[in-house]
Amino acid sequence: MKIFNLKKDKLSSKSIIHNNQNLEAILNALIPKVLYNNASGSNGNINLSETVNNFSKIEISFRPNDGTDYTNTVIVYNPNGKYVPLSYMLVNSSGNAIYNKAKMIYINGTSISNWGSRYCEIWNGNGCSVEKQNYIYITKVVGYK
Repeated sequence: MKIFNLKKDKLSSKSIIHNNQNLEAILNALIPKVLYNNASGSNGNINLSETVNNFSKIEISFRPNDGTDYTNTVIVYNPNGKYVPLSYMLVNSSGNAIYNKAKMIYINGTSISNWGSRYCEIWNGNGCSVEKQNYIYITKVVGYK
């Protein structure tokens, strides 16, 4: 964008329109667009309001099934056609167990689909268990141009 020196440059309607278009392009790049927003979240497939092809990066916010106070966010650059892991790990209050809730998603155009998910409990000195459960809920997707 050209910066005008008011003492030397002449402003014309053409130069003002050109600079407004540049300003609009800069603002579009800086202002995020909400593509999906659901406070409760969804652990199913997500339909986005616009294709991710229009964005250089997206932010995906998600939470586990046992509380909306625990949230995570991942940033995905050039998101179309990407597999992305979403994971949430908790340690219980007594410190003798770890719980990991994870899933893999696939981003394509206007959809985010589940590719696989697992729930794992690890106990201090007493082994572990792994279950095929989907305990990750996507709450928001934001795009950046």
